[in-house]
Amino acid sequence: MDRTGRPEKALRQALLALERGEVVALFPHGKIHLDSEPPLKIKGGVARLATWSQAEIYRVRITGVKGEGKVALAPFIPSQVQLIMHKPLSFEATEMKACLAEITKAILAEAKIKT
Repeated sequence: MDRTGRPEKALRQALLALERGEVVALFPHGKIHLDSEPPLKIKGGVARLATWSQAEIYRVRITGVKGEGKVALAPFIPSQVQLIMHKPLSFEATEMKACLAEITKAILAEAKIKT
């Protein structure tokens, strides 16, 4: 999804994809966020999509990447990567600020556990 300069266009494209039953993958921080980096604010797009579409949010944590933070090199370094699935979050008719607060709380709790 191209979000350069027009984030609302990217959100509309993502909403249409969700309405077609497709899966939309988002980085809630707006980029790949490493555990070694200071906490970043969760972007509002994930909450907007959740409240607009009523789609569940399936949170996935990626661990075990040996080349963490090295985008070009990481795929070539042998790793024992794991995808950890967390319980989905649902937001039926929830106000966007409340939705964003709950998503932020869940992500911060998962980062502290580092399962």
